[in-house]
Amino acid sequence: MSEVGRFGYWVAVRPEGTAEHAPRVLGEAGLKVEGRTEAAGWLRAASGRESIDWSELDRLAGELAVRLAGPVLAGWVSDSDYGYLVAAELTGVRARLVIGQRAARAGGATWPRGWHSQALITLPEWSRAYAPRTIEAEDVARLLRARRTLAEEGVEAIFVEMGLDLWYSGEEEWAPFPGGQVLPPASTASIGAAGLGGYERPLHWMRESIASAGRQIPWRDL
Repeated sequence: MSEVGRFGYWVAVRPEGTAEHAPRVLGEAGLKVEGRTEAAGWLRAASGRESIDWSELDRLAGELAVRLAGPVLAGWVSDSDYGYLVAAELTGVRARLVIGQRAARAGGATWPRGWHSQALITLPEWSRAYAPRTIEAEDVARLLRARRTLAEEGVEAIFVEMGLDLWYSGEEEWAPFPGGQVLPPASTASIGAAGLGGYERPLHWMRESIASAGRQIPWRDL
């Protein structure tokens, strides 16, 4: 178990139209808007340290999809030990995935047999219909196999793979990615950090360049 783990839930949503009421709807679900993703039209919101039972995430994601008339990807984590991910659309929940299944079982969590194999089909289908980037079955399997210290890293990795991570503009506030472009995630090599001792990996939100003063500046040039 983690000494100081994270509890909470977060979502990426694509409200219909301008959806000026989205912050209010998200607030009623215990979520505060954090900012936008690199893809136009998507919002990210999180609960802070407030949490819900993981069984409630299906209902929350489904209700948000209906109230905001758009797709929802929701993540949840318990004490940084295991996580849960739900992809929803107007007709209901499309995919469910447990991250850190061994820790989840040790914590007493149970779920129907077949969720994992179904998610290898339904999560890619959901991504092809809605996400900025498609995630394939082999990508889902690879991310689930990856060894991670914190469960939220595993949940967030799936958001990142589909282009639904927060975009940081380089300024003091979160902001949309300029022009709606989608850049590949940063790597240790692409940011020029391969030779730095003790450097593990870029932060989860980093892309190959960062927006500043209306232009893109590669990290290796900073």
